[in-house]
Amino acid sequence: MGELAFNGFLLLSFVGLAVYSAQIPIQGNDFLARYWPMGILIGLTVLMSIKICNLWKNMKPEERQFKINLSFLKQKAVPRLLAACAWLVIYSWMLPYVGYLIATFVFCVGIAYLLKARNPLKTILAALCITLVLFAVFTWGLGVSLPRGYGPIEEFSKWLEYLL
Repeated sequence: MGELAFNGFLLLSFVGLAVYSAQIPIQGNDFLARYWPMGILIGLTVLMSIKICNLWKNMKPEERQFKINLSFLKQKAVPRLLAACAWLVIYSWMLPYVGYLIATFVFCVGIAYLLKARNPLKTILAALCITLVLFAVFTWGLGVSLPRGYGPIEEFSKWLEYLL
């Protein structure tokens, strides 16, 4: 039943993205900018629908009954997993405001804390290394401009980038 639910979620995502791709503005002769993503998403929607139908046909009748079982929430690691998900959402929200360098460093330290890292010095050094390596990959390797934040944080981020 879990595979069926996951595939149903993917199907809904493909349909939503196909509807969204219909709203891509066409400028000049770039009419394919709207239609090739839409075509791919429609193809994925058809294939996913076929897969869901096949999954449903191959399921035994007793497996087709939908039961919500929340007993997994009692496991010891679930609160940390939910905290990590919340931390990822906070990181995503914080990224444009405080910039990539600060947000990623704080995120890495927070995740290490959630994973029960024992040595604070190693945690800080690992977070710094991860932040700098990812910065180098995106900035120099891929040529992507990362967010710097706003106001005085932007100036601080520019100064940090200058040091690198």
